[in-house]
Amino acid sequence: MDLQYPVDAQLSGVDCINNGDADTSGWGLYVYGSEDSRAVFSNCRINDNHDGAYLNQVTAENLTLHNTTIEDNHFHGLHLERSDAELSPQTMGSRWKLAGNGYGVTAYRGKTLIDGITLSGSRLWAAYLLYGEVTIRNSSFIDNANGVWLHHNKSATITNSHFDDNTSYGLAVAAN
Repeated sequence: MDLQYPVDAQLSGVDCINNGDADTSGWGLYVYGSEDSRAVFSNCRINDNHDGAYLNQVTAENLTLHNTTIEDNHFHGLHLERSDAELSPQTMGSRWKLAGNGYGVTAYRGKTLIDGITLSGSRLWAAYLLYGEVTIRNSSFIDNANGVWLHHNKSATITNSHFDDNTSYGLAVAAN
């Protein structure tokens, strides 16, 4: 599904499953946002694609992924590009799930708040955060190949979070 600059997109109960070739390409959901657009996804499933959800220029104010699962996507689970995103129970609901993807969350050149959530089962990195501003608090990165990679961010703050039982790295920081 491809949405570009929707004025008001509200999707409920929509499934984006098994799109593209799991080994090479294919997005379940692809959204380009703007300050004037709003996208609300509730009770959706973005599962078993090569890449799960690509969200560009979205903010916590104009995007909600309420009770939406992003699971078992071969490469990216949730890819945020130039976005100001909040991943928390307030923006994602109580029944959401982000697990079993190659990369759980990738955020590139934006502001990312990860608050009060658990990311698990990622085959590459639970969170791969580059060239932005990052705040992680009250969160757990458990049972992944690697926990969190912070790479060349303008700022990064981590408080009261756990990096447990990951196969390789729990937390890796480079030139922040």
